[in-house]
Amino acid sequence: MFQRTINRSISTEGVGIHSGKKVRLNLYPAEANTGICFRRSDIDTDFFNIDPSCIKQTVLCTGVYKNGVEIKTIEHLMAALYMLGIDNILIEVDSYEIPIMDGSSAPFIFLIKDVGIKNLESYKKVVKVKKEISYTEGDKYVVVRPSNSINIDYRIDFENNVIKNSNQRLNINLFKNNIVNHLANARTFGFIRDVEYLQKNGLAKGGSLSNAIIIDDYRVINDEGLRYEDEFVRHKMLDMLGDIFVCGKYIIGDFCAYKSGHYMNNMFLREIFSKKENYEIVDLGKNNIIDNEKIFKDLLAFN
Repeated sequence: MFQRTINRSISTEGVGIHSGKKVRLNLYPAEANTGICFRRSDIDTDFFNIDPSCIKQTVLCTGVYKNGVEIKTIEHLMAALYMLGIDNILIEVDSYEIPIMDGSSAPFIFLIKDVGIKNLESYKKVVKVKKEISYTEGDKYVVVRPSNSINIDYRIDFENNVIKNSNQRLNINLFKNNIVNHLANARTFGFIRDVEYLQKNGLAKGGSLSNAIIIDDYRVINDEGLRYEDEFVRHKMLDMLGDIFVCGKYIIGDFCAYKSGHYMNNMFLREIFSKKENYEIVDLGKNNIIDNEKIFKDLLAFN
């Protein structure tokens, strides 16, 4: 199983969810073992690698801050890279935030599929947890247990009537399901009262019905409704994938999360890497830790 990058560079434009301004995003191929790197072209910075320690923004989005450079709202793009198994890529943006697009990962996946993906000559590396690891705050938690698979059991718990009347729990084995089909189109969501408050305070200037599900106490405001009956929990799982992929590698294990968000996802990730005895880095060219290698390849299938 080899590392991956994109075939050639590609660009797109979209609106920044907070600034409301047009943002240009450029993606470039990268060599093996480069990792996932970001750059701000508007302030002429160098590319830098990201890791769990550089996540400083976790309110309403996931944002990196490193070497004096801030880039917000990376989670949907990171989730797209996760779903397509992209280990190495250079990401350039001319603003302090990644464009929100339609509020899901699908536009980024379409963008990458347009140029194609290529295997590199180095084997893919994954993180295998060696014991149960958790992060808890009150009744909220994220847990991972040793496994030769990637299974995620995710639950949300909102008192809002619209969300309460949908399924708030989702369990997906990433080796047995096409995660692009299950998660990529799930959009971010917000409550109309919160959107009004944020916009009055100079935030979410780019938020609209074209890039988020907006709900009041009783209904979905968007004319087209939901893309999935349980789109809310699917998007939360999508966010989790993006937040976890900040480490740049798949984490092999069985995950269970309850009411987790960007902050808890990042603190959980830091907990995993806080001690060497928690995990090991496995080279898939030297170790077949997966019970069924074909299933693992199917996870990264270009479909």
